[in-house]
Amino acid sequence: MADTDMWVRSSFLTRLVACSVKVSEAAGGIIKKVMAGGDLKIIDKSTAGEPADLQTEADRRAQFCIVQSLLKRFGSLKIIGEEFISYFHQSKTKMQVIKVLEGCAAYVFASPGCKKWDTCAVEAVLKAAGGCLTDISGRSIRYESYVQRNNTGGVLASAPWVDHQAYVESIPQILKDTLPELSP
Repeated sequence: MADTDMWVRSSFLTRLVACSVKVSEAAGGIIKKVMAGGDLKIIDKSTAGEPADLQTEADRRAQFCIVQSLLKRFGSLKIIGEEFISYFHQSKTKMQVIKVLEGCAAYVFASPGCKKWDTCAVEAVLKAAGGCLTDISGRSIRYESYVQRNNTGGVLASAPWVDHQAYVESIPQILKDTLPELSP
């Protein structure tokens, strides 16, 4: 079977992941090049009263590369990125959820600061492995384009062999009340 036949016969998710790996390598090269140049052209995307949310030229160029490459390959994908036209980063939340896959029982992020793009891909991988990822109250995290970008209800990730609901129930209600999932 030719490579093109294999590509066509592969599931959409398999093709998307395969393409994403290649694209992320290209984006990594872009980031290294901008960083080596020294002029990061840093801007603050935050609005008044919010903590600083910095963005660099490397962020913008990498996101542009990723979005354009995926759109070229898949056409009508709806892509939601952190920078509108930017950003490739490995967040602490992503790394902690990956640790659940490596053997940790669970990970709790009891803060509204984590964004949807910090959990979307790792949730797919965790679920494929039999694990679970919700907010700290046990609600599914929604990724539709019309929902808010922050995971305002925090994040709870659990390994496949763990009773996820038992972890949800062990989190104090007073903490859950401070992190309500906002409506879209």
